[in-house]
Amino acid sequence: MKVQKRWIIRSRTQTDSETSQPLYWNNAQGWVDRDSASRFSSADHWKLNLPLGGEWELAIWTLGE
Repeated sequence: MKVQKRWIIRSRTQTDSETSQPLYWNNAQGWVDRDSASRFSSADHWKLNLPLGGEWELAIWTLGE
């Protein structure tokens, strides 16, 4: 199995109205659920500005073989 580490942007203020889970940033759609979040490299993490109310979160995915 391969592990992929990427940064995602979590909202400090926006939550899903049904689950109360935090929302995450998607470059094309705005605030969405975690699975739909845009993923960013470490280089992006250091150079991009966050959307209003956002904070970085390191996300780890396990990729199938």
